[in-house]
Amino acid sequence: MIYNCTGNAYAVDATKWKKWDNGTIISPRSSLVLSATSGNMGIEITLQENVYATSQAWAVSNNTEAIVTPIMNKDQFDMCLEAINYISKIGYIGCQSGEMRQMFALYPDGSIRLNGNRDDCLTTDHKSNMVAVALCNGGVEQRWSFNRDNTISNLNSGLVMEARNNYLYLYPSSLPRGSQEWQAWFF
Repeated sequence: MIYNCTGNAYAVDATKWKKWDNGTIISPRSSLVLSATSGNMGIEITLQENVYATSQAWAVSNNTEAIVTPIMNKDQFDMCLEAINYISKIGYIGCQSGEMRQMFALYPDGSIRLNGNRDDCLTTDHKSNMVAVALCNGGVEQRWSFNRDNTISNLNSGLVMEARNNYLYLYPSSLPRGSQEWQAWFF
């Protein structure tokens, strides 16, 4: 519910919010963030601890459409991410113009979805550090940040995507940040 926050009934600092660059809206007073959860009656907005989930990402915009694009290596323009036969692995292979498995939908909530099936999201597998494909669930393992240094990081773990042995994994960023050619991406 939205309340009229005028008068003496509310502490002034309880009505102030901050929006971070990554889309998180936080109450400085409580350190809780706005979170949207789906239910039978629609979407419920609550305050929760910040875990960097996609359900905690917000955009100040009327545009909720995804950007559809291949994700290419910054230093090797002919190498792209690809959903391998729409199974759980994300590969790193030569770019092919118009290849549907190499087209990703980048959403304002920080999720990266397969354009051919937008119910599937790039997901971290914490056991193997592999980036995989799984049903979108709004969780922390599916929220990504496109950083100024051309790395793509999982906001929860802070690890960045890195291509190794033709697959995509999560690793600590190399120093200086993003200097490792296998960690730099563009779209």
